[in-house]
Amino acid sequence: MGVFIMFKNISQVEKVETDLQIRNLALKLAETSANLGTFEYNYEEESFIGSPITYEYLHIKDIKDIKDISSHVQSLMAPEDFNSMVGQFTSDKKINELITLKYKINSNDGEKMFKSVANIQYKENRPYLLTGIIQDITKEVEIQRELDVKEQYLKNIYNNLSIGLWCFDMERNELAFASKGLESIYDLPLQKFYDKPDISNEYIHPEDIAKVENARSNLMKGEKIELTYRIKLEKNQVKWLHEETIPIKNEEGVIIQCLGALYDITSQKDLEHEIDYLSKHDDLTGLPNRREFERIFGIWVNKENFTLMSVDIDRFKYINETLGLEIGDEVLVEVGKKLHRLVKEDGLVFQFGSDEYIILLDTTPIKSNQLANEIIKTLEIPFNIQGYDIYLTVSIGISFYPTDGKTSSEMLQRANIALNMVKKNGKNNFKIYSSTKNISTFKKYKLEKDMRTALCEEQFELYYQPRIDSYNGKLEGAEALLRWNHPEWGLISPGLFIPMAVESGFIIELSEYVIKKACQQLDSWRNDGLPVRPVSVNISPRSLMKEDFIEVLTQTMNAYNIKGEWLELEITEDTLLTKEPYLIEIFSKLKEMEISIAIDDFGTGYTSFTQLKEFDIDIIKIDKSFIKNCGADSHKDNQIISSMIHLAHGLGIEVVAEGVEEIHQYSFLKQKECDQIQGYYFSKPLPAQEYEFYLKRGILRPKSQIKLSFEKNRRQFYRMEFPYPLLGSFSIVEFYNESVVIGKSKVLIENISIGGLRFITKLQLPVNPEIMLRFYFKLFGKDYSLDGKIVWKGEVKPEIFQYGVKFNIEEQTRDELADTMNKLYVYKKNNKPIPESNFIDTEAVIYLNRQQKTIK
Repeated sequence: MGVFIMFKNISQVEKVETDLQIRNLALKLAETSANLGTFEYNYEEESFIGSPITYEYLHIKDIKDIKDISSHVQSLMAPEDFNSMVGQFTSDKKINELITLKYKINSNDGEKMFKSVANIQYKENRPYLLTGIIQDITKEVEIQRELDVKEQYLKNIYNNLSIGLWCFDMERNELAFASKGLESIYDLPLQKFYDKPDISNEYIHPEDIAKVENARSNLMKGEKIELTYRIKLEKNQVKWLHEETIPIKNEEGVIIQCLGALYDITSQKDLEHEIDYLSKHDDLTGLPNRREFERIFGIWVNKENFTLMSVDIDRFKYINETLGLEIGDEVLVEVGKKLHRLVKEDGLVFQFGSDEYIILLDTTPIKSNQLANEIIKTLEIPFNIQGYDIYLTVSIGISFYPTDGKTSSEMLQRANIALNMVKKNGKNNFKIYSSTKNISTFKKYKLEKDMRTALCEEQFELYYQPRIDSYNGKLEGAEALLRWNHPEWGLISPGLFIPMAVESGFIIELSEYVIKKACQQLDSWRNDGLPVRPVSVNISPRSLMKEDFIEVLTQTMNAYNIKGEWLELEITEDTLLTKEPYLIEIFSKLKEMEISIAIDDFGTGYTSFTQLKEFDIDIIKIDKSFIKNCGADSHKDNQIISSMIHLAHGLGIEVVAEGVEEIHQYSFLKQKECDQIQGYYFSKPLPAQEYEFYLKRGILRPKSQIKLSFEKNRRQFYRMEFPYPLLGSFSIVEFYNESVVIGKSKVLIENISIGGLRFITKLQLPVNPEIMLRFYFKLFGKDYSLDGKIVWKGEVKPEIFQYGVKFNIEEQTRDELADTMNKLYVYKKNNKPIPESNFIDTEAVIYLNRQQKTIK
């Protein structure tokens, strides 16, 4: 018996086993963390080996219990999935290919989705061994399904929006995505954008190509772009687009995609254009408005010269009031059309306000004048609107650029000044603006600037014109008339500054000032023991309509303890045409305060005696235009005045006649039982101190004639009285040591000497040594230009003034004038007409009144 001992080196075997265990462990870890199962199927032995995860997925607790792996798998799968798997795993065409399958397996938790990747090994062209992996992809499938739903949802949104959305893949140089919005924007099938991604560039409007190319260049630099441009489609259809595009970069900063959105903003642009048009055009006539005028004027100032016309329809308000606003609107439209046709290509017509048109003309002054005449003649042809023949006239003012102004406001102002001159001189004409002002305009300009300062500096003063009982000459009261003691122009008539106050709204402050001063004066007279007589005060419609008028009036009266019976308020007839219910309430309160109400300038407006009764008027003051010719040969005026007095007395209304200057006027009015007389026949307006004399006396006697309150023979030189007034002109050349250049005003020269002259005019001028005048006239064919200053003045008739002038001339001029004086003496002595001289064969006062009437 022997013992054999065999030694074998198994260290290598143990090492291999250890490595195998490590690899198996690593494989299991990999399978577990990736949820992967492995399997192997031997076709010849029909044996199946799998990893634990594989068994878990296939519901195999012990592989030994599975007799037929194919039947077991079939029981877990849907027939179509199983048949597909068998077909793939038994195919003899899958040599060296990986087979990928997706299928469902029923489990206690419901259906789960799996994925298998396998490889078939062949022996003698027959499947021998199947190896592969199995993975549970249920969660991935569910996530993908959700993503697909969301993607489809987004696609539905994109494709139903009018916005065109797109994504361009820079790496592949192809369009990755485009929404159907691009189809509606470009009116092209969507596929064309995929086939040719840059097809949109073909439709960019030629004027916008450079702008788009510049933006795209910035996009390639990595900048976000946002721009608006136009595209031009077939049939010349133009659309406005707004594009926003952003570049998408990778980690290296390289642009890999561009995402863009395209908006069709054509309707928005159309609306903007419509709003812009409406903001620049009149909504009735369609003509450009003032806003557009300012824009165009800003362009035209680059021209060397051009013309501005201001065209205003005369009495347009009358058309609206009589025929209605609808017809008035049609008139405005038709006038606008005619002006547009007349101007043609020479300029532009603008609508300012309701009945005012402005025309810019790129023509010469001569052609502008011709066009103005053509406009006047064309618009004189009647318009037939809704069966009415409407006759129009227009007034036109013209200014020239840059002579009359360099800004729109200056040009408009100058043209309107010329327009207003046309209005004052009869309308239906045109006038070119002249930068040379006459004395009247110069004076008005100065007064407008000084008016508010005058109130603060107490430059205003009340004058009182007595009202006399026509039967016995007893003083019944007075009208308070405002005068302005201007430091430069002397005493200013209200006829000059009241219209300016009304226009500027300053009349309200003036009215309150007059009431205060009248109450203050009444209080003073009472305190001095003088008899108190009623004082009438003129009240403007604007003051009367002021909400606190009664309150302010009451406070003023209470401050000076004034009784209502001492005050009368004079209003114009036009006041009764506005806000009747409110006026009745105001008048009722005035009656409660025992204040009388008088209608001033009665007969010049539209007041009826029915309105006088309705408003319970106390006094009417017949306008001086009726009084002027009464008692003489004017049968009509006599009848009108007689009827007024008779009807007024029938209603219990007192009658006052204004502007009585002659004895025959007074006699007629007294005969017709006019209650009171006011006028120069008894007294001109007087300062308070002079009026006090008549308050004490209580009675006024009429004057047989108006006497001048100045001496007529003041000159140290012989003066030549002209047989008729010499028509000349004069101007202001120096105003408080400052030279001024203004236009000329007409003047009538009554006499002359080598030391001065006497002239008569309707202009009210001051006796002021700081104002130098220059007189222009012609005698014996020689034109004279002589400087001098006013040294005295007098009022020969209401609003007609006579002035004495002392010359300021050199000896040579004085000698030449002396020669002319000698010549005049000879002609006058021989009773010969003076040749080549501008004498008028009419008495001076009559001539001036006729001139005034012509202007009106």
